[in-house]
Amino acid sequence: MGVVVGVFGPHEAGKSSLVEALLKHPTSQTLLSSQCAYHPWDFDSIRATLIDTPGYERFIHHAYSAALLTDVAVVCIGPSDANHPTWREFVEVILASPATELVVTVRGRLAPAELRNLLADTRFCSSPIIEIERIEEIREAIIASIHKVAPKPSGFKWYMAIDGVDTLPRQGYVVTGVIAQGLPQAGSRASIFPGGHSATMRSVSKTDEAFTLIDAGSRVSLTLIGIDHYKLRPGMLVGSIEDMGSTDFFEAEMDWRHTPGYASEVRITIGTEDVTGRLFPSDQDPKIAQIRPTERIAALPGQPLVLRQLHPPLVLGGGRVTNLQASLQRRHENVFEWDVEHPLEAIMRILRERNEGVVTHEICKLMGVTQQELGDVFAEIKSSRRAISFGGTWFTPDVFLREAQRFLGCLAELHVKEPSVAFQPAEIVMDLMNRAWDAKCLDMIISQLVALKKIESEGNYRVRMVGFCIQLTGKQDSLLVRVEQELDKHEINAPYISEVAKALVLPTQAVDEIMKLGAYAGRLVEVSEGTYYTLEQLEKIKRRVALWAGNREFNASELRDFLDTSRRFIIPLLEHFDKSGFTIRDQDTRTVAK
Repeated sequence: MGVVVGVFGPHEAGKSSLVEALLKHPTSQTLLSSQCAYHPWDFDSIRATLIDTPGYERFIHHAYSAALLTDVAVVCIGPSDANHPTWREFVEVILASPATELVVTVRGRLAPAELRNLLADTRFCSSPIIEIERIEEIREAIIASIHKVAPKPSGFKWYMAIDGVDTLPRQGYVVTGVIAQGLPQAGSRASIFPGGHSATMRSVSKTDEAFTLIDAGSRVSLTLIGIDHYKLRPGMLVGSIEDMGSTDFFEAEMDWRHTPGYASEVRITIGTEDVTGRLFPSDQDPKIAQIRPTERIAALPGQPLVLRQLHPPLVLGGGRVTNLQASLQRRHENVFEWDVEHPLEAIMRILRERNEGVVTHEICKLMGVTQQELGDVFAEIKSSRRAISFGGTWFTPDVFLREAQRFLGCLAELHVKEPSVAFQPAEIVMDLMNRAWDAKCLDMIISQLVALKKIESEGNYRVRMVGFCIQLTGKQDSLLVRVEQELDKHEINAPYISEVAKALVLPTQAVDEIMKLGAYAGRLVEVSEGTYYTLEQLEKIKRRVALWAGNREFNASELRDFLDTSRRFIIPLLEHFDKSGFTIRDQDTRTVAK
C-alpha cells in the first residue's frame, strides 16, 4: 500500500530542510517553493510518497490540494508568528482533511499553548510534538504513524486528480498525479471530467523508479492516446469510476471548524482544483451544505474537499461530496410534508414536481428518512413501472419522454450550428437543457436512446442523431471524390486504407480521416473496422446477390464462393445487409427480403 506523507507549514518553517533530513540527501527545492515537490520514500517495509508543500500565501492552494491526499501530516511550526498563513491555518486544514495521523515539529521555541487547545477535542489529541532538531525521533514518529494508516480501497475502479500535463512526441499526452483510489491498468479506457472525454491509457508508470508497485497513494504518469491536448488540464479528474462526473452545484457533508454564513463566498479545494463559489448551508441539517462553484468542476461521491472563507481568509471546514446534482433549497422554504402511511404517493408527488429527475438521495432528504427505510417502496415503484430509475435518478414515464424529446431537440440544434461536426459531447447537450445529470444517469439515458434508435454514440458521452450527415468543405469533398473513385475500381474485395493511400499518393492518416468523414456524410459505409464501400458499390453487390439468390435460402459459404471472395469480406457484408433489411437471417441461412 502506498502512503502519502505531507509536510506542511508557513514559509521559513523548515519544511524543505526536514524533508532533506528524512530522505538523507539534498533536494532541488528552492528557497521559495511555489509547487509541491514529490519524493519517493521507500525503505524496509515502508513505501511512501513524501510531499514537500509550499507555505507562501500565493501558492498555498497547492498545499491544500496535497492535504486532501495526505495520510500522515507533518506540520512544522517556525519561530515566528508573523508569517501569513500562520501555523494555525495549516493545522486547521489538516483537521479538515482526510489525514488520519499527525506529527507536529517546533523550531526554536516551545510548542504554543494554543496548539493543544486546538487539538484537544479532535482525532489528533495525542499527536506527538517534537523539536525539529531531533530528526531521528521525528522519523520514528512518522514511521509509527505510517503503520497505523488503514488500507485504501483497492480494485480497478480508480481515479486521480491531474496536477500536470505534458506532451510525449509521437506517443500521446502524459498526465501526472497521485492515485486517490484503486489501480489503473495500461490498455484500458479512462474517462476525463469535466467534459466527459475518453482516452486509452497507453502506459502507466511511477514518476520515480525506486519502487515498481503502483496503487493508491502512488504518484504516477499516465500516457493517454485518442484525445486532443486542449481537452486536458490540471484540475481535471481521470479514472474509471462510473459515478465520476461534472457539476456546477453539488452537495457535501461537512465537518465545520467555523460556522459559515448563508450564501457566503468561499474558496473550494477539491482534487487539484481550487475555485471560488458560494455556500448554502442547510437549516434542517447543519452538516449538509450545497456548494455552487463559479465554474463547472469534476467530482465524485465520497471525494474529500476543504472550504475556506474568502474574506477574511478562514478555514471553514472539510467534508466529502454526497451528491453531484443538488437543487437549491431556499433558506425559509417550507419543509416537504407527506403522509407517513403513504410513502409511495409522496415519492410520486416529488417526481411529478421535478422535470429534471430526482436522485434517490434527494428524495430521502426531502422526506427526512433513510434510503434503507424506503428501499421496499422504491422497489415497488420500479416493478410497477410507475417510475424509471437511471442510475439512481428517478423519472415518471411522461417526464422522461419530455426530457428525451428535449435532449433530441438540443442535439439537433447543435447539429444545425455545427454541421461539419459528426458527434457532439453529451455534456454540452445537457448544458443546453439546463440539466446536471450525473455520469451514470447520463450514460444510461444515452444507452436507452441508442436502443430506441434515436441517436448513435461514439466512445464516452459523444452522440449524434440517427441519420445526421455532416457537411464537407470543398477540399474534403474533392478528396472524398478521389477516394470514391478508387474504391469503385474494386467490386467485393475492398482495398485496405493503406492501399488506397498508396494508389492516391496520400498519407494513410489523411485517407483514414476522409473515409471516416465520408461515412459521417452518408457517402461511404464502414461494414467493419477499416473496410469501406461506396453506396454505388453496395447497390451493385445487392443486385448481383438478388439475381443469384432469387427466393431460395443460402448460407455465407455459398455466397462467398459465388462472389469469389473471402470470409473477411462476406461476413461483415452479410451483417450489414441484415441490419439494413436487405437480407433476412434464420440461424445460419438467409433469404433476400422481398
